[in-house]
Amino acid sequence: MDVHPWNRGLWTMLLREWQRLPHALMFYGPRGMGRTALAMAAARRCLAGEAGAEQGGDGTLFDAATHPDFHLLTTEEAAAAAGEESLFARYAARYLEERKGKTPKSGPRTVITVHAVRELIDDLVTRPGIAAWRAVLVAPAEAMNANAANALLKVLEEPPPETLFLLTAGNLSRIPATIRSRCMLLPLSPPPPAEARAWLAREAGDGAGEAKAADELLALAGGAPLRAAELHGSGFAAFHRQLQHDVERLWGGQGGGAFAAQWPAQGPPAVVAAMQQIVVRRIRQILTHGGGGTARLFALYDHLSGVRRVYDNVLDAQLLLEELAMAVEAAGRPGGRVTVSKLETLPNR
Repeated sequence: MDVHPWNRGLWTMLLREWQRLPHALMFYGPRGMGRTALAMAAARRCLAGEAGAEQGGDGTLFDAATHPDFHLLTTEEAAAAAGEESLFARYAARYLEERKGKTPKSGPRTVITVHAVRELIDDLVTRPGIAAWRAVLVAPAEAMNANAANALLKVLEEPPPETLFLLTAGNLSRIPATIRSRCMLLPLSPPPPAEARAWLAREAGDGAGEAKAADELLALAGGAPLRAAELHGSGFAAFHRQLQHDVERLWGGQGGGAFAAQWPAQGPPAVVAAMQQIVVRRIRQILTHGGGGTARLFALYDHLSGVRRVYDNVLDAQLLLEELAMAVEAAGRPGGRVTVSKLETLPNR
């Protein structure tokens, strides 16, 4: 497994301290930092053993997604996003097997259920099959519902022998403190801009490595190189620039219907997330340089957050986007009022 350049310092530390590591590690940091890749590399190292002498110890079985001593818990959504041929998705199928061939009305599940954790626990009763150790990866850990987290906690409190637990998280605050306290916390931080730009130039290409374009992508991605490459590949940076222009015109009092008609190509989730970034940037500008209207902008941000929680339930995406355009326009108008959308009262799945 390849470890991304900005994570190699942490990886070197792990290898140096390998014999003294606790039974549970949690890699955490923003999306696009390579948390899962680093955890998978640690799992491969765990199963290879000190000398890699046991069967499959050279990584052959692991790389073929057939190593019986590697257990991976994730969500249907994360497995689908990784691609069905990916190593991650092929290992994930072990605990998603009972839902194969079924397509829930709500789409791929976004939680790790207690059923999956209990199935894992049953598999950990016996000793490792062919390796000296076994590795368990839970990614992302915040996807566990309350019952699943409680079930995993019991295993972390009394771990089976020769078992290394690896967890990933994007938001530590969503991980129960009881689970965090039983893990060695390993933060992943964005690399320096120059290093990130150099990596983008090599990996993304097509102009992504140019200083201005790279800086824009990295700003949108919060400094996370993998997320920046993803945004570049999806054309999101260009969309974000256009959306910024549209929002400025809406704040200038121009009508929003025509603008909203152009937004569906990226989908409501991308539009709402990008709008929130634009609003935050405007609030910071006002707080730094002075001006008014922050109350309306904060109300708009809250409105966007509410819509973000329920947009999967909305049948008419275009209607939702038109409503967003009206809310943005109201936030830029003195005396304008950002009303709470009726959509926000819908039950979330």
